[in-house]
Amino acid sequence: MDLMSASSSLFAFLRELPWWLLWGGVFLPVVLVLLLVIAHLEWKLQETEAALLAAPNPRETAQRLSLSYSGNRSLLSPRRQAGLRVHT
Repeated sequence: MDLMSASSSLFAFLRELPWWLLWGGVFLPVVLVLLLVIAHLEWKLQETEAALLAAPNPRETAQRLSLSYSGNRSLLSPRRQAGLRVHT
């Protein structure tokens, strides 16, 4: 099957495809998923910015936020858990 016959059969299929099926079955779901991803990322960004603004030291808050996502606070040394600066 050569390229010309493949493109003509694809064109014939798309010409006979109802517009509502293309709109409701392909375009609309993809757009809605992309909008949900954008809204979720914006929500997470605002949440993180609010936590950083409320903190006296943004570095400590960033460390606390990263640990709350990983859940492994016990992997830190006792000095690091207490928030003390450790030089490495």
